[in-house]
Amino acid sequence: VRIDAASTLDSFARMGIRRVILSGDARPSITATLRALDLAYPIDEADIHERCSPIDKKRVVASLEQELTVVMIGDGVNDLPAMKESSVGIAMSESAAATKLSADIVLAPTAFTSFTTMIDEGRRAIRTVLAVAVLFLSKNIALVALTVISAVTSAPYLLSPRRGALLSLIGVAIPSFLLAARAVMRSPTRRFFAELVFKCLLTGFTMVASSLAVLMLFREHEHLESLLVMTLIASLLGRFIVIDTMPRSEIRQLAALSTVVLLIVGLLMILPTSLPVINIVQNYYEIGGAGLSILPALAMSAVIGLLGMIPWVFLPREQARYRA
Repeated sequence: VRIDAASTLDSFARMGIRRVILSGDARPSITATLRALDLAYPIDEADIHERCSPIDKKRVVASLEQELTVVMIGDGVNDLPAMKESSVGIAMSESAAATKLSADIVLAPTAFTSFTTMIDEGRRAIRTVLAVAVLFLSKNIALVALTVISAVTSAPYLLSPRRGALLSLIGVAIPSFLLAARAVMRSPTRRFFAELVFKCLLTGFTMVASSLAVLMLFREHEHLESLLVMTLIASLLGRFIVIDTMPRSEIRQLAALSTVVLLIVGLLMILPTSLPVINIVQNYYEIGGAGLSILPALAMSAVIGLLGMIPWVFLPREQARYRA
């Protein structure tokens, strides 16, 4: 029995990875080994296959591959057919030479216990890329949709390039930096592009719906463009708060940070454009000088934008991620 084998196998179970044993030994020998391991998460009896020939192992892997991603870990020549059938074949450092040549990955002598860390790092990278892509593409989808609506209805397009740059900076660039720097997301995704398209379309739809609600509610407001920018920024920050699986403490920190950012943006819109330094930012992004009279409308616009996070809080699939 390898050192830390039990903790590694238990970590697989905690990560939602199904463990299957394919062995040429008899059932009593396998059972004795598992008893020696004393796993906290016992392996299902149905997932223990004894007296397996190389062809038997290949058939089991092929059957699992029809619905799952299979990683085959082996050390003997008799594992070769199954390793080639699997998505990823992993050989041990002391494996037969032919097995190591055919494997996708060959582990160093002490690398078996590093499986959990390797899987965590891979999941973090994939989830971070997915989260950043959702924010970036959702923003683009919303802007394209609003452009088309403006063109079809002949209504004025209120999002100038500079206001769009402010939206990209606060709604995409800053959240993306925080996501990449912290990388706390570890939940798996088996359908990256399907999940990306679904999340982008739903997020883009909620952003457009929030924008249209503000445009209709405050259509006569003299600072309608500022209200629209606030709504879109709030929509992206709201999505950022519930972007993926994170510890509750992390979500609270992101919510507090997003609230501070919204308050700063609102302050820049309210303050006069005559203040030194501040007026540089206001003039560049074409905001500011609205005065305190805009405060109620600005707060309502932010709330309407933040309502876009509600679908993600109540979708069963997303709730499963948060429970994880």
